[in-house]
Amino acid sequence: MSGRQFPEEGPRFSRAQIRSARIATTAVFGFHGVALAQWFLRIPDVKIQAGLDDGQLGLALLGGAMGSVPAMPIAGALTARFGSTRVTAGIAVMFMLLFGLPSFATSQWILFGALMLFGVAVGGIDVAFNSQASEVEEHHGAPLMSGFHGSWSLFSLVGTLIAAPVMAMGISPEVHLTVTGLLAGGAIFVTTHWFLPSAPRHAEATRSVARLTPALFALGAIAGLSLLVEGAVADWSGIYLRTTLEMTPASAGLAFGAFSVTMATARLLGDRVAARFDPRT
Repeated sequence: MSGRQFPEEGPRFSRAQIRSARIATTAVFGFHGVALAQWFLRIPDVKIQAGLDDGQLGLALLGGAMGSVPAMPIAGALTARFGSTRVTAGIAVMFMLLFGLPSFATSQWILFGALMLFGVAVGGIDVAFNSQASEVEEHHGAPLMSGFHGSWSLFSLVGTLIAAPVMAMGISPEVHLTVTGLLAGGAIFVTTHWFLPSAPRHAEATRSVARLTPALFALGAIAGLSLLVEGAVADWSGIYLRTTLEMTPASAGLAFGAFSVTMATARLLGDRVAARFDPRT
């Protein structure tokens, strides 16, 4: 076992409760991954529908970051105040209502605004259920986080397998993404019933004492670059495959699925590596 230490403070839960919460958290990562895969594969259709060129789409896609970046620390503060279970359930309702909004965009700036709201829901709920994942890992007593993220990648592959026939049938982005948001958000809302109940934390308990050391800065930079690469593939691979390589929408979706498989493989190995070696190695 690694030198990693898991805190033992806080409420105690039975093995059955922890196991149920682990399954539920894995499922929520999965629902989120399935939903996001649908959006990634419909970006080329939304681009055509809004009449955008590549430059205009690139600017519009910044709306997602403009929404998610401020939403994430707010979601973190709400999670500390009300607990990850309540916040995940609450934002799941927003997810249901806002996920399909970008598919109705008819211009660059409407898409930008829709993606800001989309980013609030997608980014906020990401923080909330990752907080629950951290709590489950803490009470489990062994590394789990990489596996949770691996399940996201695996389910994004499932999402591509769902999206490919949907696009082949000619179902519109509006119907496709609206239904996806309702189903995925609703599933997340229901699944929080099996989360570990997290008690609100007092301000003094949540105050950060970490300092930005060079090592921490380097790790953050690596994570940021990784997200940049992942985002570039997710946002632009469909357009490249369909316009430059002239692949069908369904085939382009399956190609994105291959990327999801490789990402899932690396993530699913992460917990074993962390358990075998000190995470600082």
